[in-house]
Amino acid sequence: ANGGNGVVAVGATGGGGGCGRISVIYNTTANSSSFTGQSSISVAVGTGGTLAEVGSAALVDKKGTGATTDDDISIYKGWDWLAADTTGSLFTYNNIASTNASIVSIETGLTFNLQSTGNLTITNSIWSLPASGTATFNNIVTAAISSSSQITGGVLSTITLGATTISLSTTSHIKGGVLSTITLGATTISLSTTSHIKGGTVSITAPTITVDGTSTIDGSALGSRGGYKDGNAGANGEGTGGGIGTINDNTYAAGGGAYGGKGGTGAGGVVANFAGGSEYGSALAPVAMGSGGGGVNSSSKAGGNGGGLITLTVSGTLTVSGSILANGGNGTATACAGGGAGCSGGGGSGGGINITAATLAGAGTITANGGNGVVAVGATGGGGGGGRIFIGYDTLSSFICAVSNVRAYGA
Repeated sequence: ANGGNGVVAVGATGGGGGCGRISVIYNTTANSSSFTGQSSISVAVGTGGTLAEVGSAALVDKKGTGATTDDDISIYKGWDWLAADTTGSLFTYNNIASTNASIVSIETGLTFNLQSTGNLTITNSIWSLPASGTATFNNIVTAAISSSSQITGGVLSTITLGATTISLSTTSHIKGGVLSTITLGATTISLSTTSHIKGGTVSITAPTITVDGTSTIDGSALGSRGGYKDGNAGANGEGTGGGIGTINDNTYAAGGGAYGGKGGTGAGGVVANFAGGSEYGSALAPVAMGSGGGGVNSSSKAGGNGGGLITLTVSGTLTVSGSILANGGNGTATACAGGGAGCSGGGGSGGGINITAATLAGAGTITANGGNGVVAVGATGGGGGGGRIFIGYDTLSSFICAVSNVRAYGA
């Protein structure tokens, strides 16, 4: 179901056609299950002046019943989860699999809820939420995300995944944008071979969590927004300890965001230097993300975002061989509109990391450092304050709680 090509005429090229949609529904109890043509399915876009969209192709095994709860759906190349294909927002299948460089999208405005009585297998595929989109995956036995696959959302997106076992491997990710929320619950969760979980607020509950030496759980620069950063139209950093900025564009240095430590005051601004934010929150129960640094006039001189909030609740063993991060983002800087001198945004503060585990193991790093205020022609934005880290455990099994491993430095 390929799209047609746009035609070239004396340099002008018509746009290529979008792909069609293929859905093959079959019943293995009544028909042969020996079909092997999946690898030949094609929903390629046509060539032309502007690229069109990929179409969709899936095979659905009905298994001889009228109910959808025991259906298996296999997605090839592309698929759209659409409100028109369900009642309300609930999609119910047994086993769900996407492979073969699939691009899977969720319709804008659809609060996506996928329930499975079997396994979710995502291989060499990208599942994409719209900005502010919500996706919930429930009752899954094994969720296996591998081979450069992603479940990805934008700013303010929400991703919730509940399964018996969740594994990310071979450069695979579950990630959201700034101020996103990611919630995972399982018996066993593992990240291996350069895999990552990234979000503004990340909450993971499991008896066993393992992060190998190449992988991360990361909320860096995904917390409260800096001035003029990622859709923040104001000069001040967002959050309780937001750094102070200014709408003016004439040799200013903005203040850094604060959390566990105070944000730094800008320095070197010929006209004015603005104050950093004040510290806030609990040392024993970090429940907030970091605050943004102040910005100066525009996004080219924005403050850095604060680090996010990561909460890990582990009734058994947490093994951290890689990294758990909630660092603040750096400010940005450039010459002021009048020229000759610089205007600099402040760094975002480190975020919050709240870990409770029966046993803590591994030799990785846990950091919530503040972001840097950047230098521009003499003016330097204030550095972000350090975040807050709490680690509560019953047994320390090889994990090294040293300065080199656990840090919440100010910039």
